[in-house]
Amino acid sequence: MVGFGGYICDVIIQRYGTSNLAIRLLDVEDGMPVAVATLNANGLELDEVAIKNYSENEGMYETLLENGIIHPKHREISIGYVTVPVCKLTEYYTL
Repeated sequence: MVGFGGYICDVIIQRYGTSNLAIRLLDVEDGMPVAVATLNANGLELDEVAIKNYSENEGMYETLLENGIIHPKHREISIGYVTVPVCKLTEYYTL
């Protein structure tokens, strides 16, 4: 569980279809979505996640890192007008 945006959230690891990993945060009280922490970006390896750390997700990278969900970024990619961190999940959160 992690705290984000005033909510206590369960961390759900899935895939976007059959490709990139996705991290979703769901409110533990009612199961409603709080945030999608990742972007379905081109050029990712199967074990990498691109963290959406801007707009309504500002602070997401730090939250996931501090809670042991992701390893520190090992590269960045540009998507549109923003650059996002690319990380790998920790061993506790692999699919």
